[in-house]
Amino acid sequence: MRHVSRNFVLVLTAVAATLMPVVAHAPPAQKQSFEVASVRLSPNQSLGGTGLLYTLPGGKLTANAAILRVLIFNAYGLQSYYQLIGGPDWMDTARWNIDAKAEGNPTQQQIIRMLQTLLEDRFSLKVHGETRELPAYDLSAAEAGIKLQESKESDCLAFNGSPVPQSTPGQRLILPCGEVGAARGPVMSRIDGGRVSMIDFVRVLANTLGRPVIDKTGFTGTFDVDLVFADDDAARGPGGVPGPPGSLSESASPTIFTAIQKQLGLKLESTKATVEVLVIDSVQKPLEN
Repeated sequence: MRHVSRNFVLVLTAVAATLMPVVAHAPPAQKQSFEVASVRLSPNQSLGGTGLLYTLPGGKLTANAAILRVLIFNAYGLQSYYQLIGGPDWMDTARWNIDAKAEGNPTQQQIIRMLQTLLEDRFSLKVHGETRELPAYDLSAAEAGIKLQESKESDCLAFNGSPVPQSTPGQRLILPCGEVGAARGPVMSRIDGGRVSMIDFVRVLANTLGRPVIDKTGFTGTFDVDLVFADDDAARGPGGVPGPPGSLSESASPTIFTAIQKQLGLKLESTKATVEVLVIDSVQKPLEN
């Protein structure tokens, strides 16, 4: 994805979410653990983004400079960060390196259950599920019609399990086909991807907005996205949420609402949605080993 500012931060939510498939929290009878696991504070505490989380052949799991929120997000199979409620501030600032190895050759679902166990044992994590009605957005076609770009082979790479190559400022990062990435900065931000499904785009859009997004576009194909929008405090409304088109916050520079209309032919409208959420009851920093 293009970096239009040196202050841009690469958010790897979409990559992590696809590497770790969505599963329900395992009941106590199915509790599984890694054979060995190391949890340490990362030396790279000043990095941006959410960090990296990978599952590797042979029952291995590796986290590099990952914040705890992204670890919980993947361990419990959440679709968006708004589903994870509560927790101390350090959950979004302290970065952790984890190297874990399971016995045998477990499936990814089994590794996820092991990650849940690791977080419960090492971070003393306690959570419970609830259903809540939250502010949300409907995503539908704008009056002028959908303007999604047809997918091009050059806009994505075949996924081979390797880390995504880094880009230089001003150049677009070519992600694995079907992946969506978001970069946020104090002046301009963007969402990029090649051969993207509407489901994956909506998930990253929901994370960017911090609210559920309900797909009412009716679009079932794939498309290339190169969405550029303002993301500084001046262009945001109360609580850090972008103001709608025509609002005072919109006058500083186009928000994501206007960008979606002009660049994609889509529109966002406020609504409410009933959402399953995971509430953090308690968590503690672990002792390193």
